[in-house]
Amino acid sequence: MLTLNSDFSDELWEPPEAEFQPLLDFQNEILSDIPHNDIALLTQRIKRSFLDYVRQGIMLQAVRRYRLYKRQYRNFAEYCKLALARSPFYCKRIIQAAEICLRLIKAKFKILPTSVAQALPLVKFAKVDEYGDSPLEDKWQTVLGNFPPENITAAKIAETVDENPESRLQQVRIKKDTYALLAKKAAAAGLSFSGSPA
Repeated sequence: MLTLNSDFSDELWEPPEAEFQPLLDFQNEILSDIPHNDIALLTQRIKRSFLDYVRQGIMLQAVRRYRLYKRQYRNFAEYCKLALARSPFYCKRIIQAAEICLRLIKAKFKILPTSVAQALPLVKFAKVDEYGDSPLEDKWQTVLGNFPPENITAAKIAETVDENPESRLQQVRIKKDTYALLAKKAAAAGLSFSGSPA
């Protein structure tokens, strides 16, 4: 006689690849409808998907705030690691990025950060003062004033909103053999050398 206990989970019956099956099904759906696809509908779906990180952040915040992980995990960090295979730090960054985007939506911006990386440079400007003001909207408007939407990148946002550009470290990509040569010359001169080869 087969009995089911309360721990029963479909995960025991599905191969790991099954969680990716919806993506393969979606690909087949799009490809099979190619002759009939409406470009306006596809464009709308593509634009909406640029903000999927916001949906992730909203869900992660709900899990964290209401401690929905408590039945299976000790804390939010364990939930992130074991259930999502992501670091708690990264999950918290998604939450922060989503909060930034939601605030910009509520401030009536039509052009929004399209990724976690684009939203994160704005986090430090989201703090609200005792008068209910924050520089977030002004900083984002400055970005929009400097670049057309298609040219906005995380790096350009960071450079635009950076209040201390002189103190920012610059990075240069160099080949491994050049890196080794520079490290050797620095050691011979008694200098420290930090970084990693490209």
